[in-house]
Amino acid sequence: MKTIQTCRNNGGSLPLEQSFYKVEPKNLVMSTFKKAEDKESYIMRLYNPTGECIEGEISLYANIKEAYLVNMNEEVLKELDVANQHSVHIKVESNKIVTIEFVL
Repeated sequence: MKTIQTCRNNGGSLPLEQSFYKVEPKNLVMSTFKKAEDKESYIMRLYNPTGECIEGEISLYANIKEAYLVNMNEEVLKELDVANQHSVHIKVESNKIVTIEFVL
């Protein structure tokens, strides 16, 4: 996605650069970010291609009301703690895939 400026507006409060999401560390790979199939929420799928467990953080620009670890069918496995309304801490085992549901 590429953004362009269409008119000059000096009254805005957003920074010149902004991300919709951020996944850390870099070796934790996001493969999917989509609207959930049957709910008003969003699904993010990540995988760990390394040979060791990775602890990471997902941050979203939008406020996160709730976050859940879900299976591939988007069925809730457990609730995740949301920090400062914008991020969740996750742990991904070696060579595994995790799916997270965000209610915004």
